[in-house]
Amino acid sequence: MKQTKILAILLALALLLTGCAQLVDLTQRLAENRDEQLEQLARQGKTREPFSQMTYTRPDMEAFQALAEESCRLGQTSEDVDQILEQTTQLYEAYDRFYTMLSLADIFYCKDLSNAEAQAEYEFCTGQSGQVEQALEAYYQALAQGPAVEELEEYFGEGFFDGYTGESQWDAAFLDLWNQEQEAVARYYEAMNQLADASYEDMEKNLGPILVELIGLRQELAAQVGYDDCEEFLWDWSYNRAYTPQDLDAYLQEIQQELVPLYRKMQTSGLYDEVYRQQSAFGRPTKK
Repeated sequence: MKQTKILAILLALALLLTGCAQLVDLTQRLAENRDEQLEQLARQGKTREPFSQMTYTRPDMEAFQALAEESCRLGQTSEDVDQILEQTTQLYEAYDRFYTMLSLADIFYCKDLSNAEAQAEYEFCTGQSGQVEQALEAYYQALAQGPAVEELEEYFGEGFFDGYTGESQWDAAFLDLWNQEQEAVARYYEAMNQLADASYEDMEKNLGPILVELIGLRQELAAQVGYDDCEEFLWDWSYNRAYTPQDLDAYLQEIQQELVPLYRKMQTSGLYDEVYRQQSAFGRPTKK
């Protein structure tokens, strides 16, 4: 009876959260073993808050770390599944709220790369993302070592904790590379703002080295966790897309088959002649 009650609380909380991928995932797992009513509640937990109503607030990292540490302590020592699930809900909520704020900071900064306040918030959030991921992994490791791990598999999924019994992937070396990669992305954005009116030649000269550095860092990150190249690593770790590289290849083939012939016809139609006449030596429209 007590577990049924806590399940209802968890699912009701899902209705109040917006964009919480971790919590939604948990409610979906819970719903798989419950009746249709609970499944409907889990689906409602996917409700998203309209972007126009979202406001940015800098994440409180001290509060997040304190919550993560308390969660780890509980996971390692407690046999109370209901209490652990309540704690998991709180941690997932904080985790997802952090990434919602990071996404907002990214959007606001990309809208105006000259906005110093947006830049500062973007760099703050990206600079903390590694620690957030490290904290979540540490929590899963704590649960894997705790006395309630077998009962928790009913909620997290069979075999979920098997990947959290060894050494941490988010060790000091990986975290350092991650932070370097985030810093390189921030420098790339800043350089793009400074080069807003520059020629393509100047862009290549200034952005090229940062891009090469970024690719190198991502290759190192991939190698740290056993991937052969950064493309495969990024698909698994960062993109979270609902399609695969194979789907993308098929999409590109469609572009080649459908759009390329159309583009060639437009090139020979004279439609772009006026645009071409206005182009500068660097391939950009001449300013009047």
